[in-house]
Amino acid sequence: QIPVMIHVGDTFTPLPELLAMLRPGDIVTPLYAPVNGILDDTGRVLPQVREARARGVRFDLGHGLNEHWRWDVAERALDQGFAPDTLSSDLNVPGRTQQVFDLPNVLSKLLLLGMPLADVLACVTSRAARTFRELEALCTLRVGAVADVTVLEMAEGTFEFVDNYRGTRSGSRRLVARAVVFGGRLVA
Repeated sequence: QIPVMIHVGDTFTPLPELLAMLRPGDIVTPLYAPVNGILDDTGRVLPQVREARARGVRFDLGHGLNEHWRWDVAERALDQGFAPDTLSSDLNVPGRTQQVFDLPNVLSKLLLLGMPLADVLACVTSRAARTFRELEALCTLRVGAVADVTVLEMAEGTFEFVDNYRGTRSGSRRLVARAVVFGGRLVA
């Protein structure tokens, strides 16, 4: 009775076969993997992917360091209206110094690809809370709830962003964390 999260990409089983086994609430990550991913050989979103979403399977960006996503795959999917349900990162020690850096940097990459700010923020707040029922009590700004808040600034300038294949793009906006309140306390 709990959701399953599958990590796809260079897997033995083709994605359509894996999708057929998933139930509503299950999660597929990384969303924009170029190998055994959501696009067919012509760059179109697979019909099985759209069918899975229609029956309640969720799709997560899952930005890591190794072949998790590539600019052109994300761009093609977004152009076809297939945006992520949630945005996450494999933030490990190497990821703090290359490609990922932090979650606001990952969010900025989706802004660069044209996702509206409100949708990008929903992917890491309200949509994440709906995906993981354990987070529902934490992801709220209701009166009386414990404060868990990240204050982000939209920095303007010239920023370079990198995908997992060392492809770079330049953007003029980047989200930067300026303050974090966790459990009602300001975290340095």
